[in-house]
Amino acid sequence: MKTDVLSAVGKKLKEIRKQKSLNLTEVATKSGITAGLLSRIENFRTIPSLPVLYKISVALNEPLHEIVKPVSDDADELYNLVLKGEGELESRLIHLV
Repeated sequence: MKTDVLSAVGKKLKEIRKQKSLNLTEVATKSGITAGLLSRIENFRTIPSLPVLYKISVALNEPLHEIVKPVSDDADELYNLVLKGEGELESRLIHLV
């Protein structure tokens, strides 16, 4: 199964941060966010707003388009959704326009 579109962005952020030998606190401080929020973004526990994603890209000295590059160009992509507390896996189709 393909990597989830949005989680790919978090993975890319973590990869870039580690390549640059930066820790969560350093990037978070430069971004004006908490290390906890950055960790949740990297591990796809929350979705960053565009301004927050931009601040992180500036802190990493990485163009925003490089961070979102993993987002698929496929028209349709399947992803899995697990509803909190229900524990059931539900597959959905997302149409990227």
